[in-house]
Amino acid sequence: MDEEKEELRKIDEILDKVRNKQLVIDSEEEKRIVERLNNINDKLETDFERSMEESRVTFLKRELGETIEFKLVHKFDTAYIGWDCDLEGWIYQSSDSKKHILLTNHGSFRLGDVCELDQQIQGCVVAIERINEAISIFKDVEK
Repeated sequence: MDEEKEELRKIDEILDKVRNKQLVIDSEEEKRIVERLNNINDKLETDFERSMEESRVTFLKRELGETIEFKLVHKFDTAYIGWDCDLEGWIYQSSDSKKHILLTNHGSFRLGDVCELDQQIQGCVVAIERINEAISIFKDVEK
């Protein structure tokens, strides 16, 4: 999976250079190569997402029951202040109609709860207040 991620990163880097006109495409052959890279990139992203979905469901089945089916209901960004990893969370609904929050810890899946999400929101509120205070202090110093 790490190899796929690295390959996606390299392809994205090349495509970004093309999009930002840092790499000029002149010939028809070069255009075909870029088109091929776009197609490969799309396929890798799709395959990677499918693989990650399978991993999340496998974790849920192991934790909550092999015979239960799970459906992704919602994907959301998480907000761990001061932490640059574990950026997404998911809500799954099981075949018994229960909803489950799935988060990550250093890339490993774990079950979460609403209290934890509320704490993330409170952390963001405090961070926003402190940022606004910093802006005010800075503006006062500039005068």
